[in-house]
Amino acid sequence: MDPTAIQYNQFATFNPLFRQMNRSIIDTLQKYSDQSGKTQLTIVEYGAGPGVFTNILCKKFPKANIVAIEQNTENIESLQQFSRKNLSIIQRNMVFYEHSTPIDCAILRLSYHHIPDPQKRLLLRRIRKQLRHSGMVIIVDECLREYKNSKERLRREQEYHSYRIELAQNTNDVDYIQYQKDVYIQTLCPYKASPRVIIQQLRDSGFHKIHSLLLKTQKKSINDALLGHYCITARK
Repeated sequence: MDPTAIQYNQFATFNPLFRQMNRSIIDTLQKYSDQSGKTQLTIVEYGAGPGVFTNILCKKFPKANIVAIEQNTENIESLQQFSRKNLSIIQRNMVFYEHSTPIDCAILRLSYHHIPDPQKRLLLRRIRKQLRHSGMVIIVDECLREYKNSKERLRREQEYHSYRIELAQNTNDVDYIQYQKDVYIQTLCPYKASPRVIIQQLRDSGFHKIHSLLLKTQKKSINDALLGHYCITARK
């Protein structure tokens, strides 16, 4: 398995915000399952990454048909380490993926900000087309604050960078700690946007019943650096 994928999985394990993100998705899916009366859901995770959340998803919903879409070869190798009976792994660009049968829930967990802005609406329209009637899309991601000026943005980004280094130190992995020190936040989030922008993109793509929840943390530095992490749900 690629060392970077291993390091990311370790980082995600120690990151309290990642755990909070996971809970928000699991709780939302459980509520959807209870309301619909369905346990054999078809759930597609767009941009599954190394699979740390995919594995949790498979455990929490053992009767569901879970499909992990990922383009990166190293991440695919990591995903295969979590191989389960209810998991299908597909190597493909998530923007152009089309599922063969209707989807109950589409999940974009920390993958939406990797999509170039012109392709976001294309992906959302494709997802809406593939969802069942009243199917749901869940977008959980981190978003940049709408700053007053460039100086304020620089300060907040530096605080966020320091926070990532602090979390990386919990892994006791020297290489990963150095990686976090070397990678500046501007190189990681060129397509991050505020929830207001994402909600408008969902509306433009034909979604309705849109709800947004800001996921707060006890770490003040992360809230100062970003608007925060959010969970946005929408129905077909």
